[in-house]
Amino acid sequence: MDQRTGVSGFRVSSRLLCAGISLARLAFAAQHPVAGFTFAGKPKVLYVCARVASDALHLPYSYDPRSDLAFLGSIPLDYESAVGVNRFVSLAALKKIGAVVTTHGASVAVSLGRYSMTVRRGAKTAVVDKSKETLQVFQGGALVLSSPISTGKFSRSTPVGVFRIGAVKDPYHASSKYGDAPMPWAVQVRGAVYIHGGTVTGRPESHGCIRLPDDVARWFYNWAEPGTVLRIRP
Repeated sequence: MDQRTGVSGFRVSSRLLCAGISLARLAFAAQHPVAGFTFAGKPKVLYVCARVASDALHLPYSYDPRSDLAFLGSIPLDYESAVGVNRFVSLAALKKIGAVVTTHGASVAVSLGRYSMTVRRGAKTAVVDKSKETLQVFQGGALVLSSPISTGKFSRSTPVGVFRIGAVKDPYHASSKYGDAPMPWAVQVRGAVYIHGGTVTGRPESHGCIRLPDDVARWFYNWAEPGTVLRIRP
């Protein structure tokens, strides 16, 4: 579980695939399809939770909080796909150490020696729940990420409805309406409404945008594609 302290001591947490799961749940994941995800810039590269892969394929997982480096067996786990302390591994990297990867429709079978796991893949969807101030990300129908957010307040409430992620994605975006206020890792919802990094309190705080913790915003920016369905619920 990745935890940070926000304003006024409010504690926010982001749950991503393997974050905070127990050994019992890891064992369950080893026997059932696990969630896989892709980044927009690498649509053919499927990632899974490194801890789930460790349990399913019996590969040692190590993480050093002092250096922020992590390994799955001999595979270095890159920072690009990380959220907090959570790390992920691509099936391509597993294949390089001898895993056999076979695609069967929406499922991908991965075997290494006598151990195996099945990874689910598919279309991307994101859901914002304003009543709970949360964002959930799904791929192939499986929950990939859940994070606290801060949506718009008062007369600048975030719009509700079904949208598709817009064409504008900008890692260094600045607001043209509010004094060049920074909007890092900005992903367009519609018009001037974006999902972006910023202060998150778990309450409505923005001028209409959807704020994510910065590291989650970076992950979402890399994951989201123009046209991805976004459902915003009241």
